[in-house]
Amino acid sequence: MRPLLAVLFALGLLTAASAEAAKRPAARPAAAGGALLDTALARHVRTPRYQLQVQLSQHVIGAAIDQRVDVPMLLAADRTAGRARSEMVNPYLSTVMVADGDTLWGHAPTLGQYTQKPVQSLARLTPPIGQPNGAPLHPLLDLAPLTDGVLSARVSGRDTLRLTDRVLDCDRVDVRYAPDTSASGISHSRRTHWIDRASGLVVRDSAEITVEHPQRGPMSSVLERSVVALALAPAFSDTIFAFRPPPGTVRVRRLGIGSDGPSLAGKPAFDFALTGLEGEAVSLADLKGEVVILDFWATWCGPCRRWMPIVQRAHDTLQGKGVRVFAVNLREDAMKVRKYLDQTGVRVPVLMDRDGAVSDRYGARSIPLTVVIGRDGLIVDTLLGVHTADDLQESLRLAGIEYD
Repeated sequence: MRPLLAVLFALGLLTAASAEAAKRPAARPAAAGGALLDTALARHVRTPRYQLQVQLSQHVIGAAIDQRVDVPMLLAADRTAGRARSEMVNPYLSTVMVADGDTLWGHAPTLGQYTQKPVQSLARLTPPIGQPNGAPLHPLLDLAPLTDGVLSARVSGRDTLRLTDRVLDCDRVDVRYAPDTSASGISHSRRTHWIDRASGLVVRDSAEITVEHPQRGPMSSVLERSVVALALAPAFSDTIFAFRPPPGTVRVRRLGIGSDGPSLAGKPAFDFALTGLEGEAVSLADLKGEVVILDFWATWCGPCRRWMPIVQRAHDTLQGKGVRVFAVNLREDAMKVRKYLDQTGVRVPVLMDRDGAVSDRYGARSIPLTVVIGRDGLIVDTLLGVHTADDLQESLRLAGIEYD
């Protein structure tokens, strides 16, 4: 069962409650509970220096599955100096994120991988509150309650939470959110926050999530996050915000197995002729002299839905500037694709790979897979999975295209 849990962690289900709530429509919460959430969120946003130890617990139940995994975390930040550290000791894929004031480093020790990005570029890259991985320079936001889409927020009691060095007096708030229609196979039945009366911070969080797994069927997952130790305005050691890639590690764009997609860079792009939704013919050979982006996707693919807005933005920004962007649909019928486009407002030109032959040639066994082809017809770069807008910009920069 290890691969299943590894996949669940890799998909970010530990923060799926945050990711889903960030997409919900706004709604007015109940006064008392809603006021507590608003105040707690403001405290999380304003806290400049902190160090926390957090225990994450995930209990997965489904057909022939009943497993629990406990994951300790360290969260620390000195936001006045642009420094932060997040550690997750996952038994399947531990990760470390370190911002030293100039550079944001990511490290997966078991994979021998690391990432490196300039801190000054993070202002436009930092995900909004509640999206997976939170804000890399402000990891406390990962524990912030989400106020978007709250249908009801009820103060249901008062509890004590024992930390390693103190006992906290907490208000317990039960929250019901509006459903997220864009999520694929994920739904929530309830979510509860425990808010420390002294600091105003969320010190415990619990959510029940139901996942419709394509092979294993419905699975329920109970996620809990509890603060074990809390220090506000601590005296940091000199090493906590320092990082140097260990010998033998490899720099990648994104941490994870196969994080950079199939190794096609420098190879000639495979020629093809496909038709669009309206029957128009598109041949790659006819596009030589332009930079081409191929985004292999499908309507049933949840990660494709999260990646498509970034592809859409590139299409809108670079249209008429020597860049052609196509969403290559895998083996679906035109009616289903049109319905999806109408519902989401996606305007990227779609090519129909009905038999999957083109996708197979480009190695799109996992999607989304994005291939950037240079003006000379050579593959410049590939991106497998959901990345950031900056990753796509970096790939296009290799093809000689700059945009903001």
